[in-house]
Amino acid sequence: MGSLPDGEPVSSEADQVLMLRHGPGFALEMARAAPVPPDASSAPTVRTAAARDHGEKIVEPLYTEMGTRIHPGGNENYQEVTGLALEAAGLPAELAGAGTDTTLDATIRTSHDEAMTAIGPDLGTPVVRIDGSACFGPVLAQVPRGEAAGRIFDGVRALTGFEYFFELKRTRTAEPVFG
Repeated sequence: MGSLPDGEPVSSEADQVLMLRHGPGFALEMARAAPVPPDASSAPTVRTAAARDHGEKIVEPLYTEMGTRIHPGGNENYQEVTGLALEAAGLPAELAGAGTDTTLDATIRTSHDEAMTAIGPDLGTPVVRIDGSACFGPVLAQVPRGEAAGRIFDGVRALTGFEYFFELKRTRTAEPVFG
């Protein structure tokens, strides 16, 4: 088994799907390029602080809680979203204060650089790495469940593992479906 970029060992096959922080470096660069309101919360920075303090395994539930409130929930008050997501994920409310913490910038930029190095500078996020091979995507309008999820994972694994695979894309024909 491999290890996560921060050295934490990958402990299961499911963990081999490594979302290289789903582009927080990109989000950070955008956020730092414009003035950050004092009540703002940077999800990538809060996520990085949560992973630092509580381990990488907390990232998925935290981002799921954030994403559920923002996307199907329609809540655009990111400070509120962060507080509610931290509570739902069982994390201390004090982590919300990490949202404006610039001391984590280098860690986030390193993570973003790792993702871009793995796929090349002309692509963006999301980045997925499986068994040491990485690519952009997949971008899905709906989260597959059960056997469908396994088939999609196996397909992505097969494509990313083929050294001559470069791109597979089509026009988006559906809006995201949540739930």
